[in-house]
Amino acid sequence: MKPSETIKVIRRGRAEAAAGARTRAEIDRHQHQQLHALLALAKGRCPFHERRLPRGRVSSAAALKDLPVMYKQDLAESFDLLMTDRRLTTSAIARHLQGVSGPDPLLLDEYRVLASGGTSGIATYVPFDRVSWQRVLGAYVWLVSAYGFGPRLLPRRRIAQITAGGAVHMTNRMATSGRSPAYAVLRLDVTAPVSELAPALESFRPDFLSGYPSVIAALAEEQRAGRLDISPQWVSCTSEQFVSSARASIRDAWGIEPFDTYATTETGGVLAFECPAHEGLHIRETTCIVEAVDYNGEPVADGEPANGLLVTSWLNRTLPLIRYRLEDEMTLASEPCRCGRESKRILKLSGRAEDTIRLADADGREILVHPNNFEETIEERPEIARYQVLQRADSITVSAVARDPHSTEWTTQLASEIRTRLRTLGAEPPPIHVNIVSDLERPATNGAKLKIIRSDLST
Repeated sequence: MKPSETIKVIRRGRAEAAAGARTRAEIDRHQHQQLHALLALAKGRCPFHERRLPRGRVSSAAALKDLPVMYKQDLAESFDLLMTDRRLTTSAIARHLQGVSGPDPLLLDEYRVLASGGTSGIATYVPFDRVSWQRVLGAYVWLVSAYGFGPRLLPRRRIAQITAGGAVHMTNRMATSGRSPAYAVLRLDVTAPVSELAPALESFRPDFLSGYPSVIAALAEEQRAGRLDISPQWVSCTSEQFVSSARASIRDAWGIEPFDTYATTETGGVLAFECPAHEGLHIRETTCIVEAVDYNGEPVADGEPANGLLVTSWLNRTLPLIRYRLEDEMTLASEPCRCGRESKRILKLSGRAEDTIRLADADGREILVHPNNFEETIEERPEIARYQVLQRADSITVSAVARDPHSTEWTTQLASEIRTRLRTLGAEPPPIHVNIVSDLERPATNGAKLKIIRSDLST
């Protein structure tokens, strides 16, 4: 980024910090004002929203429930009709991506174009103008400061970031375009084997380590085994579900409590963040309004598990999101955190709704099995460092990275425990296998995000 943009990012970070101290009444008033501006923008400049939104004013955030829901498929299929800049078409994006070069390429000298595939399987792109991108980066400037990781002169603090490769992925683009001379920075690729990551980190000796929880947990196991010697004071995880076993590995390896961040490309990076109180993730309500809903889109009360989150976001004025559905299962709370913030919080983030396994009962009827049924059973096993569950038509396989690969007697018992738990739900599971592996299969697409629960019934 240009120095002038860097200054603006720092200012955005300070504004985020000030906004975090708002009372609930101030948050509601801010959201009310931003919602009216967002709806006016969407109705005036987006044909997609113009035909879906009512002619009159939406009187309050509570009235959002009367507006239609927007899905990722809408973003993929109606891309040209959603852009507030009519030059941003599917064909223009395609031409830009074919000629992408350099670490921080811009379309029309204005837009950073990122890919959004995640774990949904629906691929699309999200363009950010300069102002929106400053908001994206400003959140991270503020977060590292909130964690107590401010810059210092000499020696400079060291940040190691393990990100996806390529300029179209959010984690990579933030690491490259947001680099500050105030910090020494090392970026590593999440697809690199641990045997390459570990020596690079040991040579760099980071103060702050961030990246995908699955790979940081693998590095924590290297530390515990004596094959890695680093002493980060801060660890921050994002992009994947942060299961309790990964958190425990990090805590045991470095004696610190890691921070979790809930981020999506569509909503502009950080959507919710874990504060130093570690009592859930604060939703970034300075940029959005959220609604917890069930499978049918009906509201879910605080403290009750929700099957999805509807996000209305004004962070990215190029792509207005109005009741955009994220298929993540979570539990929300509205009471203030002991840190003093009065924003809503995600108390429990349980993974994506599409990670649900579908099995048949004795009569052939379909039963939905939530991922927690696997996670809670598997994570009781201290022998397992990391794992992945794959469902095929004729089997369910648990691939486990074992802390002691020579000890295998527990694998048969674990398969039996999983089978018993599934049967208590009424399911008749196929054969269940537990295999010890040296590493887990990480996809080459979708930002190399590791899915803990995978269903592949087509093969």
